[in-house]
Amino acid sequence: MTKKSTKLISKDLEQSPLYQLHVNLRTAEEVYKAALYGALHNETQLIQILGKTGLKSTDQILKGEKYKKAVVALNALAEDDKKLEIEFSQRDIKVLRSAIKMHLKVVKNIPQLAREQLLITYSTLVEGYVHDTIRNFFKAFPRSLKSNKTTLKDSQLVDAILEGNTLEKLIDNRIREIMYDSISGWINYLGEIGFRIKEEKDLKEMFLVRNVPIHNNKESGIELSKEIGGKRYQFGKKVNVTENDIRRFKTAIDKTVQTINTEYQKKVNKNKTNTNKKQTALKTQFIQNI
Repeated sequence: MTKKSTKLISKDLEQSPLYQLHVNLRTAEEVYKAALYGALHNETQLIQILGKTGLKSTDQILKGEKYKKAVVALNALAEDDKKLEIEFSQRDIKVLRSAIKMHLKVVKNIPQLAREQLLITYSTLVEGYVHDTIRNFFKAFPRSLKSNKTTLKDSQLVDAILEGNTLEKLIDNRIREIMYDSISGWINYLGEIGFRIKEEKDLKEMFLVRNVPIHNNKESGIELSKEIGGKRYQFGKKVNVTENDIRRFKTAIDKTVQTINTEYQKKVNKNKTNTNKKQTALKTQFIQNI
């Protein structure tokens, strides 16, 4: 194998939906870990500062010049700056400590927010992967569009013919219809076109839980409580995404996308084999007729 062919294969691999998915998943997980580390570092720093102030908190809030002085004090205390002289009354320090505790409460919530964001990103990336794989399937097997009842409207069809991209328009239209469904609908469609695949319960749960922070104010909705159930997902109950959830969902993602990729490659390779056989047969017939 030459270097040129190796580069071509690498380029094809980099453009594949599976490769792109893995790259994006790794990036999302790195961002998530960075958020956790940052939150932990910030929390530790604030706790150390609270220990240095050593006073009880009040409900007062710093304003104006007091706030500016508090920022200077926070930085100085955090860096343990011995040279900087700060003059605070006992009352000022009490208010400062209250402000720190309020900030600490926000910082402690960062890991939960980071998990929710990672869950949303996971769902978006899986959706993109399924979308791109189905698009590639239609391009490789355009006749599979024949079995669909839905077609372009006359005006759309005329425009597509004039623009010379009728197939692309048909593919776009059909993909839009498929992806409007849920993860269950996507898996069912893949089964209809010959993919041997079963829906992972954890993956279905992931997409339903994804809707909680986006649409339901972090509370379990009707669909989640009905489809998944259990005490954790009782209707109206607050749902917190855990580290264990992230691990379960990632395992389900890996298993599902690998199955989809394997089934897709089987079909593409089989199609190439059949095409080569037909071409060989035509060449043989042509030679015999000479």
